Amino acid sequence: MGKKIVWIEDDLGIIRPLVRPLQNAGYQITTYSNVPEALKNMDIIRAADLLLVDLIHPTGVDNHQPHFPGLMFIEKIRKEYRLQKPIVALTVVTNAEALGQLEKLNVRVENKPILPSRLKVVIEKELGIE
Repeated sequence: MGKKIVWIEDDLGIIRPLVRPLQNAGYQITTYSNVPEALKNMDIIRAADLLLVDLIHPTGVDNHQPHFPGLMFIEKIRKEYRLQKPIVALTVVTNAEALGQLEKLNVRVENKPILPSRLKVVIEKELGIE
């Protein structure tokens, strides 16, 4: 398989049980614990087949929307970098405005917590592997 996934999540310990099954299935997972770190590695993000993004992080892209830096990251990826690769937002956010913005940006939203089996199905669907 060898598909590359970049996962931006501030609590890397919590996703460890989700990462292992994906790696065992042949996915290459690169993780970043915050948006600024991810933005410093745009070459890796550009090379990824899919992005998994947590919307809430302790540090953001800027101060305009500090509660949803993951959303700001996605907007930056879509609008400034013009990357149209599949993005899945994994979140507990129920804010209608934020969810509406994600829909406009063509981002799939999945609620946290998510089971490893469900995550694998979502990833395969987004990558066209069914």
